[in-house]
Amino acid sequence: EGRSAAAEELLAWLGERFPRWWLPDDVIFVNALPMTATGKIRKADLRDAISAGAYGPIGLPEVAIGATGT
Repeated sequence: EGRSAAAEELLAWLGERFPRWWLPDDVIFVNALPMTATGKIRKADLRDAISAGAYGPIGLPEVAIGATGT
């Protein structure tokens, strides 16, 4: 808490610790994720929010586009 980082800084930090093929193509900073009562991420709700533009214009990879039906 109280810290901030740019997407480029986060990707550089990850790049020092993980193989390149594990790194995401993009990073999206959000205040909260849709969660279930047991603390799991509601992936369908997250995909719907991304498709609806709730997190701004995001270029989704083809696999995610197929999963959202958009």
